[in-house]
Amino acid sequence: MGAFLLGWYPDYIDPDDYTSPFAQTDGSKGMGIYFSSKAWDDMFVQEQTTTKDAERNATFKKMQTMWADEVQTVPIFQGNLIVFARKGVTGVKIGTTLIFNYDQLKLQ
Repeated sequence: MGAFLLGWYPDYIDPDDYTSPFAQTDGSKGMGIYFSSKAWDDMFVQEQTTTKDAERNATFKKMQTMWADEVQTVPIFQGNLIVFARKGVTGVKIGTTLIFNYDQLKLQ
């Protein structure tokens, strides 16, 4: 059985960004996983085409429950994003999109 490590950096904060590349037919073959299921593809279409948070949340809750039994990936670890600054530096923030806001930095 082959095994390998995939790294994934969040480019935007949306649950679809952390699921469809691994469990949607088109995405997973590009990642070397080759998971394919019409039921899963239909769920992705459903969540990708609605703007109603309650519907998307329900779909992702269902996916989360099904994931362990059906999708052949195992999350091994998740790192922490740490930012260091010296005394006198203010405005050190990482936005909700995980982008470091350099324009907020000030030296006191």
